[in-house]
Amino acid sequence: MPSSVTQRRALLLLRGARGGLPETEPELPPDLEPGMVFDITDPAGALHRVPLPAGGRSKEGELPSCEINAYTPQEAHVPWAAGLTPERRSPLGLGGPWFISSVQAPARDYGVSAVLKSEEAAMSQQPAVIMATAVLSVFSRTPHLHSRLGWDVLLDCGFTAPPGPFSVEWRYQYRGAGRVVLAYDGVSGRAHVAEEGAQLFLEEGRAGADTNVSLRLSQVGVRHEGTYICTIYLPHLHAQQALELRITEPPMVTLHPDPLSVAPGAPAELACEVSGYYPLDVTSVHPELKRKARRGGRSYEELCTICSEQDNYSLSRQLLFQGGPRRPASCGSAFPAPPTREPGAPPSDCRIIRARMALHNGSLYKSILVTSQDKTPSVIAKVLEKHGQELGAAPQFQLVQLLPEGKELTFPPTANIFYAMNGSSLDFVLRPKGPGEPPLPPSAAPRRAELSATFPKIKATGRKLARALF
Repeated sequence: MPSSVTQRRALLLLRGARGGLPETEPELPPDLEPGMVFDITDPAGALHRVPLPAGGRSKEGELPSCEINAYTPQEAHVPWAAGLTPERRSPLGLGGPWFISSVQAPARDYGVSAVLKSEEAAMSQQPAVIMATAVLSVFSRTPHLHSRLGWDVLLDCGFTAPPGPFSVEWRYQYRGAGRVVLAYDGVSGRAHVAEEGAQLFLEEGRAGADTNVSLRLSQVGVRHEGTYICTIYLPHLHAQQALELRITEPPMVTLHPDPLSVAPGAPAELACEVSGYYPLDVTSVHPELKRKARRGGRSYEELCTICSEQDNYSLSRQLLFQGGPRRPASCGSAFPAPPTREPGAPPSDCRIIRARMALHNGSLYKSILVTSQDKTPSVIAKVLEKHGQELGAAPQFQLVQLLPEGKELTFPPTANIFYAMNGSSLDFVLRPKGPGEPPLPPSAAPRRAELSATFPKIKATGRKLARALF
């Protein structure tokens, strides 16, 4: 085993099905070493689906990463793939150099690994170019997923390969430990391993089409968080794609005592407890005490807010102390829907919605933070940015809230989404406008998504916030 891995710059040239060599070869960068240029024919097009920034402009982290390594065809040594190579010897067609490439675009929700066979007979006009064909490609459109506790999760995985037998393996890994969640033997047509709650969506494609081998997990819990590896076995070939599943659960915030009555001039103590959340790190806001002068007495307001866009939750608790006669405290929550609260209790000024694009990846939801200052253009820009789309396309879309019983609510450009949204649903869709619908006014089309409010943040792992008042 080598003591270290040497990395060298390489260039990947993608072509469709080749009907002959091109008349002119592309100009190659002069600083590349000989043999570091790979001219790839991708008949099924799995490598061509890697999304690239439009117009050649890209933000940090948007460009896909690419890695190419040497590959050795060999038979698989797992029981569910043993039937793929009954003769126990390699055919002559496996001779010659092989490579495997991995292209990952996490910011665009796509990743693909492809086994490449070099074409010794097809000679390039430039000796430094290696010509190869993608034989097996394994891809995923959900390389990174987030889920609440108890939800069902679909881990997307598919592959393209010549017609023939195959086997599928889904393996789970977390902090050095791992296990096989599901293993399917395509030769015998049965599953060797299938954990409870794991279901394989097997849909074989025709020649040159995709084969779907996605995995569904029912009612996920904390034990499901980790890395899932989808491996496809062909006779003497295999490739895999890794997917990350993260579990998030918003916290419960309780006040003790609740209700709290305070006699005039008497001291009082309020405890704010954050519990029942995952992961264990939360981002919260310091409690803020505001004093308001009122006739005939003093009024104090205690505000405790927890708001996290990344972990998909937003909660707040308020307590109102009123001088004079005994009066109970009020307590409200802003998750998952606008709550009922005592008259005069201030609402939360941030909320998390789930938004998807009515495009090719229309089933993928992203968590979006909406504040009390956000109008329709600002929310549209946030959705576009989360889904990796160009912000300049904002005037071409309209924001629609998906309501129960198939109903919808379309927001005009001047609507304040925080106050105009229906409290019965947090699901939204960004839909292209029809030909007769007016675009956003130029002043309303944002250049970039901006949060309209910022909060002083502290780190905590579950705490009680107590404060003596008066």
